[in-house]
Amino acid sequence: MRKPLLRTQDAVFEPLIQESLAFHGQEIHADIGPSIARKRPTFRIIFAITSFVSRNRLANALMVLAVVLGYRIIREPDGPTEVYQFGISDNNVAAFQRLNRCLDPQTRSGICINGRSIPFGVRLRVALSLKRIWQAGGVLRRNRHPDPFVHLQSVLAAAAAVMFLKRPLGDDLLMVCIACDHSPIVMALLAAARRQGKVTCYLQHAPVTEHFPPLTFDLSILYDRASTEAYRLAARRCDVGFDAANVVLLPPFEEAFRSPKADLKPYRIGLCLSYFPNMSRLEELIASLSARPEVGAVCIRRHPRCLQDWSTSAVLPKVELRPRGEDANRFFGDVDVVLVPNSGVAVEALHHGCPTFYLPGADPFPDDYYGFVAEGILPVFSLGALDDPTAFFDAEWQKRFTEYDESASAELDDLRSEASSAFMSLLKGQHRIGVFREPLNSEVGTSFGEVPSGH
Repeated sequence: MRKPLLRTQDAVFEPLIQESLAFHGQEIHADIGPSIARKRPTFRIIFAITSFVSRNRLANALMVLAVVLGYRIIREPDGPTEVYQFGISDNNVAAFQRLNRCLDPQTRSGICINGRSIPFGVRLRVALSLKRIWQAGGVLRRNRHPDPFVHLQSVLAAAAAVMFLKRPLGDDLLMVCIACDHSPIVMALLAAARRQGKVTCYLQHAPVTEHFPPLTFDLSILYDRASTEAYRLAARRCDVGFDAANVVLLPPFEEAFRSPKADLKPYRIGLCLSYFPNMSRLEELIASLSARPEVGAVCIRRHPRCLQDWSTSAVLPKVELRPRGEDANRFFGDVDVVLVPNSGVAVEALHHGCPTFYLPGADPFPDDYYGFVAEGILPVFSLGALDDPTAFFDAEWQKRFTEYDESASAELDDLRSEASSAFMSLLKGQHRIGVFREPLNSEVGTSFGEVPSGH
């Protein structure tokens, strides 16, 4: 009699791939792949090939094999360590460093951030796990997504799962702490950690929405109450539990909140760009701003991974192209008014006391993706706003803003102490009670255990 198709390894790949599909395959993310293809011609070819070959099990297995051999973002701790923190972007690393500064030196000495890229010789040995790779190819074929970008996220998750099945986490490791909960590599790492009985911690590094995966961690360190509410809605959307006792708050700031204010005209305008900016829309805006008498300068702050050429705009009068990677404190301290796309930099600018406005159509995401306009945190920009940039930011606005910046109503040192205590209690295996300054309308569920089969 023929054995059932679903084998042990399939039971690893199936829920992981469905989890990746459930996040990346949402309609709200449908324009991400096409936007990447428009701006990076190489991906047009990659996506076209993926769309064709993803129907075939062998082709899916070969894609997994290629990722195992060549995708250097699949990493591992570079030696014995108690805590492995994984998140490759600059913002991820900054979030880890911010948390780690709250911890005692002895605990910090047992933390490894991002480890090492797995050596090619090791990858080659993992690539010889042909049975596992073939099983992954079958699961990918059964769960094929018509959007090639989305399907490639599944391929990455499957390849990382192959790696972690062959290269389990060390016995000395107690905790896996991540800062990007929707990365397919992170999903595979977390699944491996839970299989091996490691505790897990999530550290927020950017704004979130109800479309994010629900929290499935032993401890979640979030920015604010608005983020907590977004994750509560994510849990409801996915029909899973939400336990507020596993959440503490740690704002992403080093200095105290300042109420927004602007100096006298002419204003220095800070224009923040996203990873994939809408160049035609923004170049038109830059030209309009540089021609206005109430504008003294237009200072362009690029996303660290924004590679577009802005030389045409940079030669316009009053336009300053700021250094890539410039410190946020320096930038916001040098401008009077800030214009933002869909980005968490909005809260950062407001925290630093800059009147901040939203620019619709500045990136490929749906307008007001994070809901800042709908919640009364950001006004939509128009040239008329330069008549009085602070008019929107009154006492009622500050009450609303406390939902997005806990430091607007609490001392940062107290919040850091609470986050540190929660982290250390989890690491030491002690029972911990979460801390909220105001009660949240949350649903309390059972403990989470394994990663759910879909988000």
